[in-house]
Amino acid sequence: MLGPLRVLDDGAELDLGGPRQRTVLATLLASHPHAVPVDRIVDEVWGDDPPETAQHVVSTYVSNLRRVLGGRIVSDGRSHRIDLNGDESDAHDLA
Repeated sequence: MLGPLRVLDDGAELDLGGPRQRTVLATLLASHPHAVPVDRIVDEVWGDDPPETAQHVVSTYVSNLRRVLGGRIVSDGRSHRIDLNGDESDAHDLA
C-alpha cells in the first residue's frame, strides 16, 4: 500500500478523518485479515509516548471508521480487524 490512503464508495472519496485515525485504518489494512490488539494500534499511532487516554481514543477512532466504512471493522474489545472482500482493496494489485 503505497501512496495516500483513500477509500472510494461508488467513485466518491470517503472522509477517513485525521492522520491518527487514518493510521488506525492503515494498521488494520496492513494486518488484514488478522485482528490487531489495541496495544499494537496504540503503538502504531503514538509510538513510545501515548497519552493516558490512548485506548479510549483508539475506540473512538474505530467507532468513527466503522460509521464511515459501513461496519467492516469487527471488534471484540481487545482487538480490531477489518473485514474485506478480495476486490475491496487494491493491495493485491501490488503483487
